[in-house]
Amino acid sequence: MVLKMPDNDYLKELERLEEIWPRMISEGFWSTGKTDFNPQSPSVAIGSGCSLSIAGVAELMLNEMGAMHTRVCTPYEFVHSGLRPGLALLVSAKGEHSDVINCYKELLSRSCPTVVVTSKRNSSLVRLAQANLANTGVFGPMSESRRGGFIPVESSMTMASLLLLIRYASSSVPDEVVDILSLAKQDHENAMKSLSLEHIREVNIVATLFGKPAAQDVETRLQESGLAVSTITDPWNFGHGRYMMVACGESRQLLVMIYTPDEKDASLHVLSCIPKSVSTYVISAPQTGLLGSLYCLYRSMLLVGALGIAKKMDPAKLEVPAWGDSLYEGRPTYS
Repeated sequence: MVLKMPDNDYLKELERLEEIWPRMISEGFWSTGKTDFNPQSPSVAIGSGCSLSIAGVAELMLNEMGAMHTRVCTPYEFVHSGLRPGLALLVSAKGEHSDVINCYKELLSRSCPTVVVTSKRNSSLVRLAQANLANTGVFGPMSESRRGGFIPVESSMTMASLLLLIRYASSSVPDEVVDILSLAKQDHENAMKSLSLEHIREVNIVATLFGKPAAQDVETRLQESGLAVSTITDPWNFGHGRYMMVACGESRQLLVMIYTPDEKDASLHVLSCIPKSVSTYVISAPQTGLLGSLYCLYRSMLLVGALGIAKKMDPAKLEVPAWGDSLYEGRPTYS
């Protein structure tokens, strides 16, 4: 699992994403089926793996579009709940995972209006959805994303940009969207000038509402790559005592603060109380709302890349144990 640098596929994915980002935004998206969904319905946004953070972006998109009640959950959580939402937004980049397929079948059995957000036109999920378009809308990017490595970058940001385009489908996309990735990279490089990550074993993430998808993204990538263990909380709950993890293991801890301008006060209070000796990485978005959330999301991916460099590991190329394959492939179907 220890790889020589700079032969790093994860970093190459980041570089490619920055190159194609303007095209992704300008090309728009394709859609089919029942695409005139009501965002104000009580809704759930469903995703797993790296798509769980994108489901978080979907929740924020629905909130900006006037949703009164939204919830993020995994396919397992939805199937084993009694939820019958007025709208379900199902996120799956490849559209082939059995948990997502079974979740969509459960949505159909409960007669839930569903929006499928995917990057592949011809997947098992899309084919199943095309047979049920009376109650399902499908959205995808004009250009399919590459498969990517073990914890992909391009497909995740493709899904996030797709949600942004859906959000602004009836108006114009803000001009600053095109520069989000380049700005995020510049800010990341500035943050890394005074930060050493070689000693980091634990990452404590403190995120505000619009920073939460990025927090989930960091947590997922760290856990699925084995780079570090991590926790997620918000600024208020951090002050309830979750700071003790930092206090008791300062030498191996990284504190990650994630926030947007309209949520900065609580985060700045946390930063003012943290000792200078604590390694801290701050993701402070210059944009508000969904745009700020996408900025934070890309910064989270850059941070994982930096941790990979520090530990001489490539998050895109991991040696999965045989029992890990058994866990994934041998999961029982939901019923």
